[in-house]
Amino acid sequence: MAALAGARRTESAYGRYLQSIHASDLMVNIPSTNTSLIAKVEHLPGVRSSVAFAGLDANPVVHGRVDDSFLTNSVESSVDGAFYRQDTLTVLSGRLPHPASTNEIALTPGIARLFGVGVGGTVHYRLYDGTSYTPKVIGSAAFRVTGVVEAPPALVDQFDAQDGAFLSRAATARFGREISYSWVGLRLDRGTEGLPALQTSLTRLTTKVGHGYVFDVRKLDTVHRQVQDAIRPQAVALAVFGGLAALALLILVSQSLAQWLQRSAGSLRIRRTFGLTRRQAAVTGALGPALAVLSGLALAVAGAAALSPLAPLSRYASSIPCRAPSSTPRCWWGAP
Repeated sequence: MAALAGARRTESAYGRYLQSIHASDLMVNIPSTNTSLIAKVEHLPGVRSSVAFAGLDANPVVHGRVDDSFLTNSVESSVDGAFYRQDTLTVLSGRLPHPASTNEIALTPGIARLFGVGVGGTVHYRLYDGTSYTPKVIGSAAFRVTGVVEAPPALVDQFDAQDGAFLSRAATARFGREISYSWVGLRLDRGTEGLPALQTSLTRLTTKVGHGYVFDVRKLDTVHRQVQDAIRPQAVALAVFGGLAALALLILVSQSLAQWLQRSAGSLRIRRTFGLTRRQAAVTGALGPALAVLSGLALAVAGAAALSPLAPLSRYASSIPCRAPSSTPRCWWGAP
């Protein structure tokens, strides 16, 4: 029963994770550093909810040297709720940066290892002009690490994995010149079925704003399906093991019942001599085994419920992402 319960939890783990973080259906790239285009995309027909984040042109400074690798230079800041109320970051330790803070930062485990810091440490970044075609240094900044986080969509391969640093909405306003790109995450009224209508609206928006802009769209359901397909073999393996264990259990129970019937034949005749009917004698004889079976079943259910969180991915999917401060203040001042 524990294996079967674990298989069910494993199969549903990623779906529960996506629900808990309010994952976007798709991402729309803003083809300009002009962040006013974000609101135009967010207010298109068919959009149920949206968040946006901006990417800063910045490189980490590790041990006094600038690391300009594209694998490590991702610094993104929330524009209107990204990482907090939709596409939520999962806090592994610490907390998310306070929305009003401009000098707090959350790091993925890979970037934390790059800097060699943990929660409470300080990291430095070199900042560049996001509108310049050539790297143009305009300053540097130090940030205090408030948390180590996992970024959605999580559990993906190296191509889709997001390793980087995350700032609050207040930091977006502070580092406006450093913004080099932005994305809008959308949840549609009809889910991914609403994509054709959205693309039509984006085409109209392209014509309206001009400048040759093209709003690239990235569907996330493809990534989600790939993750689910990768998880399924583990769930199937657990289910097969549970089924084989159940078959073995049925054989053992059948043998035990057969032995009990043989042993109880004599006691059944004795009960009949005391005036009990055949039915009454059978019921009194079966009472002990029935209680044993029910007790064993209760222990099995309790044990399965207790052991199922140990199944693959179950612990990860049950982690609680931080929400807005009005709903769970503890996420801002301590670990969730």
